[in-house]
Amino acid sequence: MLGRYKGLAQWPRSTDNTPMCDSEPVVTHHRSRPNTAGPGMSSRRRRDPGLWARWCISGLVLGLLVAAAGYLFIFDPAREGTYPICLFHRFTGLYCAGCGTARALHQLLHGRVLAALDLNPLLILALPVLAWIGVPRWIAWLRGRPRPRRRIGIAWVLAIITVVLLYTIARNIPLWPFTVLAP
Repeated sequence: MLGRYKGLAQWPRSTDNTPMCDSEPVVTHHRSRPNTAGPGMSSRRRRDPGLWARWCISGLVLGLLVAAAGYLFIFDPAREGTYPICLFHRFTGLYCAGCGTARALHQLLHGRVLAALDLNPLLILALPVLAWIGVPRWIAWLRGRPRPRRRIGIAWVLAIITVVLLYTIARNIPLWPFTVLAP
């Protein structure tokens, strides 16, 4: 029973399993657990209960993403009235950084990359970066391991916010090179 707890002392033993002396115990720092399986039970270690929860959550999220992608694939946001409208555009008449996202993703799901770039180039260019950051973190979380050490400093956060704000401003300028950015 004492061997089940991390870092508890175990007495040194000789080769014939008799105690060598009654002096200080030897402290072990390994996490081995004794075989507590009953008769007829497997001696395999119990699995982490959090692992099952992480797999269930990941399956649920991936299922929702596939369902959303399927809905977006079938129903064209440019023609169907089932998508929510952009409130920023409705009340101000200006395009936000997200305007055209649903239409761009619809075009991307149909394999029309240039049409998707025409609707929202910032999103289409950001998708590989988001995958590069998110997928390794998701896999590490799924396996119960520490996240990869890709830390985004405050300078990067400020740079991303600046790019999004400048993109929003640029796509609302009514001059020729900037009108290309409007959806």
